[in-house]
Amino acid sequence: MMNKKNIIITGGVGFIGFALAKALAKKKYKIYIIDIWKKKKIHVEKLKFINDFKITYIRHNLSNELKLKLKNIDYIFHTAGLLGVKFVENNPLQCFMNNTECLKNIIQIAKYNKNCKILNFSTSEVYANSIKNAKDFPTTEDIDLVIKGKVSNRDSYALSKIFCEKLLELSSLNYINLRPHNIYGPNMGIRHVIPELILKMLKLNRVKIISSRQSRCFCFIDDAIDQILKISFSKLNKMTFNIGNPHEEISIKKLSLKISKIIGKNKLKLSFSNNNTKGSPQRRQPSIKKFNKFLYKDNFVSLNDGLNLTYNWYNKNQ
Repeated sequence: MMNKKNIIITGGVGFIGFALAKALAKKKYKIYIIDIWKKKKIHVEKLKFINDFKITYIRHNLSNELKLKLKNIDYIFHTAGLLGVKFVENNPLQCFMNNTECLKNIIQIAKYNKNCKILNFSTSEVYANSIKNAKDFPTTEDIDLVIKGKVSNRDSYALSKIFCEKLLELSSLNYINLRPHNIYGPNMGIRHVIPELILKMLKLNRVKIISSRQSRCFCFIDDAIDQILKISFSKLNKMTFNIGNPHEEISIKKLSLKISKIIGKNKLKLSFSNNNTKGSPQRRQPSIKKFNKFLYKDNFVSLNDGLNLTYNWYNKNQ
């Protein structure tokens, strides 16, 4: 990283967006966060950080054009978007239109700023219809992305992200497409498998685990941010990268047992179902060979350590 830079983070109050804001603000870069939240509804610790580090907060829904002209912007980290399986299932068209309109308006901001680089946050969901057998793991970025003949409501999220990736590929702008894989950690909300399991086990004595045979590779937030920043501030351009930890693939059943052991609740009883969430892939394991070709990383936070850090935060704050 060189001189002081001007950086926009969309969705900067969210899990990955705020983690990026913390990492970048401490390097004394000028940060603009664009998000939809009213300040009074932002978590008090996040708001304090925003104020302490003099981050400019702009409340705006990026599905509408931003009239404010931000100049001399070097990087746009575009993490904003509508997501969450239940929301997408119930609002497929809104999800698709919102996510694509947001990127269209980000492109307009980038056009005001010569040499601006867009770091576009896509998703591992883009691989869902492309993975057919064990030979597709770990999954590489160059796999052809398949669109089913008849799409489901859930497909709208992945379709919006594929559309956005291709939109940038067709543009003349500087960009990197990033495909995060199961990033987790403290303060990540409640609509993801790890915090959902933690909170259920803290609240209930009997917890039913669905999709128990499915497996995932989980990546602690600090490792994800390390990868993202290495890519972002390198000379790499007009490329696509997986973000994640390819090690310690684990079934949801074994993950649940790990979490229950960390919690240590004597009365807790777990039951396991092989019924899968509709549209959810059986496995997810990213290849990071492409990343390692340019910016080698092999030192990852272990799943045990990451789960303990995550549990401690939720136990204290929720």
